[in-house]
Amino acid sequence: MRWFTDGDRNTKFFHSYVKGRKRKLQLNEIIDGQVVLYKESKDIGEVIAKVFEQQFKEKTFNYDYTMIDCIHKLITAEQQENMNKTSMEEDVREMVFSLNSDNICELDSYSGNFFQSHWKIIKEAILKIVATFFCGLDLPRFVTNMNLVLIPKTEQVRRSQI
Repeated sequence: MRWFTDGDRNTKFFHSYVKGRKRKLQLNEIIDGQVVLYKESKDIGEVIAKVFEQQFKEKTFNYDYTMIDCIHKLITAEQQENMNKTSMEEDVREMVFSLNSDNICELDSYSGNFFQSHWKIIKEAILKIVATFFCGLDLPRFVTNMNLVLIPKTEQVRRSQI
């Protein structure tokens, strides 16, 4: 890497290196799921948008719970009732206040201190989500949806997976 060691004395090399890398990573054409080739940047953008739309679209499933009867019951109805009586609010509050106040789970996430400081405000929403989870219901999309976008950086990528 001459430009790294020579610094500003080699700006022509640096700029040609950057332009070459930019040209290499540029997407000039794409083939969609119906094997149609698109070369216009507007069309390429629409194909990519459709791919991500399909990837992150909420899917509905038909659940078949008929096999549940085959599972042996491990607790009695009385034990189940006692478990339901347990104060979830106390358990969740204890968990929230045991969080390290400085740690966060991702870069743009909230720290434990946020949840502890604003417990009175967010308590009901947190308890509702926890109750939803333990009742076996589907969690809201904003809880289960990850905003992770993976774009493969491989040579000669031309096909989309629609």
